[in-house]
Amino acid sequence: MMPADHAPSSGQEPDRRPPTGSGRDVAPFLGLGIQLAATVLIMYLVGYWVDGKLGTYPFGQVVGGLIGCVGGLIAFAREASRMGDRGHDSSHEN
Repeated sequence: MMPADHAPSSGQEPDRRPPTGSGRDVAPFLGLGIQLAATVLIMYLVGYWVDGKLGTYPFGQVVGGLIGCVGGLIAFAREASRMGDRGHDSSHEN
């Protein structure tokens, strides 16, 4: 197999331009996914801690996880909407 940066046998140079397609468009949303996962995990752990203090296993974990899911998804949707609006507005300016 040929290495990825090796020029093709036709003598053409490999394409070294920075990515301009969907990879660049999706990159801002990756942080949102991490934020969503962290929110769910943190709220689950808070529920776990509450279960340990109150002896309510597994209700604190379930409630904490659900609060994390709902809150994280709301924050994700709001920020994704803002990002989409900014991208949409800037692409139609002349």
